[in-house]
Amino acid sequence: MDLRLTLGPQELVDIILSLEVGIHAMHSLGISHGDIKLENVLLTSDQKPKLIDFGSATFHRCRVDALEAETNVAPGDYGTPAYLPPEVFTSLEYDRAKADLWALGVLAYVLFAGRMPWKLASLRDSSWREVLGIEVTDSHWCVAPKSIVTHAICTSEMAQVVGEVPETIRDTIARWLEIDPAYRSYSS
Repeated sequence: MDLRLTLGPQELVDIILSLEVGIHAMHSLGISHGDIKLENVLLTSDQKPKLIDFGSATFHRCRVDALEAETNVAPGDYGTPAYLPPEVFTSLEYDRAKADLWALGVLAYVLFAGRMPWKLASLRDSSWREVLGIEVTDSHWCVAPKSIVTHAICTSEMAQVVGEVPETIRDTIARWLEIDPAYRSYSS
């Protein structure tokens, strides 16, 4: 069901921010969900979101033998391909809590746009490369990081989506969708 047809923009904002509160609480306990996506969010009769399917959840503070230190990274696969953050393509280990925030940003985009911003989070997907500012020249990848929200303002197709996102949450979504995970953060 397309929630945009039954809920107004402020109700979508409330759902997204409520999810962020729950995700932040989960992260404060050292747990990363690992598969945040629209299909893993249920709404109660009073429109309160509930995150389900913790089958990919991990403790995000784990010992990584190669580093011989407790870190906030974990090796291995992560989540649903369309919701993957860019760092999974450049690093064997990455911060799963930051990856959860990226997935929340993609989920927010889906709620407002009614569709994914790309087909697949993959370097083979031209829309994914375009959003990340990746150009292919003579078999070399050239990365010019920018946020998806900034990108959306710059392209006609996505500009329509940004126009539908209330200004009160644009900066928050932009923080979740920072290309560099070091700059990805909660709204508060």
